Amino acid sequence: MLHAILNKVFFVQEIQLVRLNKLRALTLADVWQLPERFRLATVRQEFVYNVNEPQFLLRAMARMMWQPALLQVALQSLSRMVDIVIPAAQSSLLYYLYASSDNPWYYGYVAAAGMLVVDLAAARLNSFRSYADAEMARASNALKLELFRLPLTRNNERMFQTVPKQAFSISTLIGSLKLAISLSQVSSS
Repeated sequence: MLHAILNKVFFVQEIQLVRLNKLRALTLADVWQLPERFRLATVRQEFVYNVNEPQFLLRAMARMMWQPALLQVALQSLSRMVDIVIPAAQSSLLYYLYASSDNPWYYGYVAAAGMLVVDLAAARLNSFRSYADAEMARASNALKLELFRLPLTRNNERMFQTVPKQAFSISTLIGSLKLAISLSQVSSS
């Protein structure tokens, strides 16, 4: 964990790419490799259709979204805790500066180090939250892709047998559009 943090802080991977670029031209494989979880085969394994599984879509959505959602909830909770700790660390440092004769000599150093640690934790949490947002977007886009792809495959007709055919008729769609237009005209006037 500390090794990965130090690599990111000191831009180790970027410096290695600059050195490699001096030796030869960079290729796409040098700069960026697609992680396994982003490959289409992995996404399709998460969204495997089983004819006998009741409420397939809900279970598939839960299977694909629970990890990114749990990660976002955990990071949001930690971020809120850090938001509470930052003012406390600042107030302890200000208290030391205001009443320095009442405290031991090392109290100011401890308060300053605590503020540094809390600020570094807040910065790292923000980068982890951006990763969690990207992971949630990945799962959401994969789910959308599979929901668009699934009806196009011919072996999944049974999945849509419970939906009445009248729900997808053109006349019903046109009628609902006319109703929406008339409601928007009434609300605007």
